[in-house]
Amino acid sequence: MKKLLYLFLTLSCTYLYANESVYVKEKESKNANETASLGDVTVEGTKSEDKLSKIPLSVIVIDEKQYLKEGVTSLYDTFANEVGISISGGEGKSQNITIRGLSGNRIKVLKDGVSVSDGYGANNINDVMGSNTFDLTNIKKIEVLKGANAAVQGSGNLGGIILVKTNQLSDYLEHKDQYFSSTSKYIGQSTKFQENIVFAKRLNNLELGLRANYSISGSTDNYSGEVYKRDIDSSTFTLMQAYSFDNLYWTNTYEEFEEQANKSEGYTPIQSDGIWKTKSFEEKKNTLNKEFSSNFYFSTNYNFMQDVDVKAYYRDTVNTKNTDIFLEQINSNIIVKKETKDKRIFQNKAYGLNLNVSNELEDHEIKYGFTFKNSLHDRPVTKIVDKNGFMTEDKKQPFAKAKTLEFSTYILDKYTINDFVFSSSLRYDHSRMSGDDIKAGNNKTLNPGVKVDELRVNIISPALSIRYDISDELNIYTSYSFGTKAPSADKVYGYVPHDNSFIPFILKPNLDLKKETSDNIELGIKFKNENTYFHLGLFYSKYKGFIEPLTVDASNIPNIVQYVNTSNVKIYGFETTLSHKINNTTFSTTLGLVDGENDKNEKITNLTPLEGTFKIEQKFKKFDMFTRANFASSMNRVPKCEEQFSSTSKCATTSGWSTVDAGITYTPNDTYTFNIAVFNIFNKKYLKYQDVKGTRNHGKDFHARENRYFNVNFKMEF
Repeated sequence: MKKLLYLFLTLSCTYLYANESVYVKEKESKNANETASLGDVTVEGTKSEDKLSKIPLSVIVIDEKQYLKEGVTSLYDTFANEVGISISGGEGKSQNITIRGLSGNRIKVLKDGVSVSDGYGANNINDVMGSNTFDLTNIKKIEVLKGANAAVQGSGNLGGIILVKTNQLSDYLEHKDQYFSSTSKYIGQSTKFQENIVFAKRLNNLELGLRANYSISGSTDNYSGEVYKRDIDSSTFTLMQAYSFDNLYWTNTYEEFEEQANKSEGYTPIQSDGIWKTKSFEEKKNTLNKEFSSNFYFSTNYNFMQDVDVKAYYRDTVNTKNTDIFLEQINSNIIVKKETKDKRIFQNKAYGLNLNVSNELEDHEIKYGFTFKNSLHDRPVTKIVDKNGFMTEDKKQPFAKAKTLEFSTYILDKYTINDFVFSSSLRYDHSRMSGDDIKAGNNKTLNPGVKVDELRVNIISPALSIRYDISDELNIYTSYSFGTKAPSADKVYGYVPHDNSFIPFILKPNLDLKKETSDNIELGIKFKNENTYFHLGLFYSKYKGFIEPLTVDASNIPNIVQYVNTSNVKIYGFETTLSHKINNTTFSTTLGLVDGENDKNEKITNLTPLEGTFKIEQKFKKFDMFTRANFASSMNRVPKCEEQFSSTSKCATTSGWSTVDAGITYTPNDTYTFNIAVFNIFNKKYLKYQDVKGTRNHGKDFHARENRYFNVNFKMEF
């Protein structure tokens, strides 16, 4: 961390001694685009770029200005009040994403075209490690495409995809030859202090830049302040280079993100050798993500490859958790001491190549490309026990080290016939996964009853959308997409004993797993003119071959559990948005609901109640202000949860709630921007269903959202 502090000082000095022309160079006003019509945002995630009001899908677009207004720094904050998507967790905790009833690794996150690391946890919920392996301070835009988009973005995004686009050198140096910015933030939710510095310079055809970000914080708390306290340090360091020559633009980027989260209180696992008293507890978690990418953009005179985008990348993500617990036990009036050390590593390494080609013909917009990706998953566990001086060490590989080779190719054609706009696409994905031997403990290779062998999956994903333009302002649309996800390494190769469960069981590998698939239909209507934007979307998805844990042998203790392709699931609902601008004031509201059940007509876990927002925004010459009401109805459409002695009862339900947020932005000139926002102004205690889904009613109040807090943001740029 000291190195980053030194870097900040270096950057500041570099700026102070930089060429003075940076101060006097003509700049485009930040407010130049503020008169753009409502909904006039370009969506890139469908490959076929179009305005938000013309895309035949439900899409969320959040840009840099919105981040500044609310001072958010994580996915958890970003989507706190968006319908159809929710993030559980928070600062210092795993952030699990849910879109339209699906969560975990059924949601794909791409950052600048590269998949972020997978997360992991139980029951398809990334509650141990989530997708928060990068910082959002330098984000240019985030797009959320709801529903499966396998045909254009590849298999794996059954529930949806989040596309994160960061600012590039071309953004910083668009209207100048030198750029410098400093952003300071305070996030009251987790008492987080963050500093971010960006420096970029153009030297003829060469562009150079670097970004440095450092923050210290606590963890996101609940309403009563009962969450285990963590001390969190995080930093991001980015080096950027770009070179332009004629019709070629070449960029290279190296980025390193690291987060350290430490706590001195926590849960002590049940000990197999009697009852022990915890004397001290220490947990240290470290997440390190390193990424390098090289990108080539160029154009040709050939009709079949007019614009070409090629990206090669390498990413290495390592999450390490070290737990050290001291315990005491009185045995025959003798104090027995024990120390347990547990080290768990999760590594996801990937490298690959993406090629995308765009062609615009008279009535057609044709795009095609391919991707190649090779990835590694590794999750070793080391346990050391020191009991009165007698030390034992146990090394395990409960999840086989797995290598996955993926190749895909796609083609998309967008064409217009009179007032109809058709978009059809087809994609082929091939994956080949192989695993090493599984080590159950004591460095012995375990034969779990099946051979650890190669698993191959071939997938063809079609998609079709039709938009009918009733007028320039009004259109209706329908879309169909086929979604897929190949079985993941932990479900295929995992061998994990659960000795401390109420009923002990062993999770065994299953090489017979098949891919999960979905058929997705959406119907919608969109309207946009200078002052009004309206969208209503109805969606229905049917999923087949859901992979879930199932007890396959209960005749002995421990039971035998495997991940298997079980029930089919249907999910349906609606989302609507309405915005209207009167002079300098914009009124907007959102509303949405997600419902669904399995083939036994039982409600599934990841549903959402009727929820939405109502927002008023006002723009003045130097001030912007917003006030927002957030609300949700009560939630009783819940599945059954297991209780003791094999009984079941309704899982946690929630009551209706509402909160109010407000913020103000002050921009005295093109150099300085100041934002302050207050959340949950009336300090209401409330439960979001997404935070307690699938849990028992007992103890659910522990998950009540944080009380009133405020965020402050100050940015200066030259």
